[in-house]
Amino acid sequence: MYQVVDDFVDMPYQQALLSRIDSNEAFPWGFLQDMSHVEERSAIEGAKVAPVQHGFETILYLIEEDRSNQYTELLWPFINKIMYHEQSNIRLLRVKAGLVLPSDGVIYPHVDFSFPHKSLVYYVNNTDGDTVFYKEHFTGHDSVPETFTVEERISPQQGRAVVFDGLQYHSTEYPTHQHRTFLNINYEVLS
Repeated sequence: MYQVVDDFVDMPYQQALLSRIDSNEAFPWGFLQDMSHVEERSAIEGAKVAPVQHGFETILYLIEEDRSNQYTELLWPFINKIMYHEQSNIRLLRVKAGLVLPSDGVIYPHVDFSFPHKSLVYYVNNTDGDTVFYKEHFTGHDSVPETFTVEERISPQQGRAVVFDGLQYHSTEYPTHQHRTFLNINYEVLS
C-alpha cells in the first residue's frame, strides 16, 4: 500500500526545494521522449493514456554509477527525514527530479526497479496531475499484466510525500494547468 504524508519536510525546506529545483532556470533538466521507459503497452481501465509520454528529468543520485551532482547536497536533510519516517537506515538507490508539462492523460504504468524496494514521490510545487496507483504489482519480467486497473489517485500538493511499495505499478497523470515538479526517491529499508 501507500502512505500520504503532508508537510513531509518543514516550510523553509519546502521553499528551498521549490527555489533550487522548480524556479531555477539553470536547473539541468534533460528531455525524455518516454517518461515510463515501458516497452510493453497494456490497456488501462479507469484512465486515459496520454498521446505523448514526454517529460524532463535529472538524476541527482544513482547508486550503480555512484553518480551525484551539485544538487545532491540539498537532499541530505530529505534523506534524514526518510530514515526518521522509516525508523531505520536506508540504502539509497536513486533520486531523480522530474518535470512534466500540461497535457492530457497518464504515462504508462511502471515500476522503477524490478526487485523489492520502496518509492517516495515528493511534490515540489502545487499543481494538478495525480499520481495514479494500480491494483497490479510487478511479479517478474515475463508477467506484465494485460490490463491495469486504477486503484487510487493521490493529488499533488507542495510538501506532500507518498511512500509506497516500489513493486506496485504507478504512473503520473499529466497536469492540465501548469507544470508538475516532483522528486522520485527509491530506496531499500535496512534491518
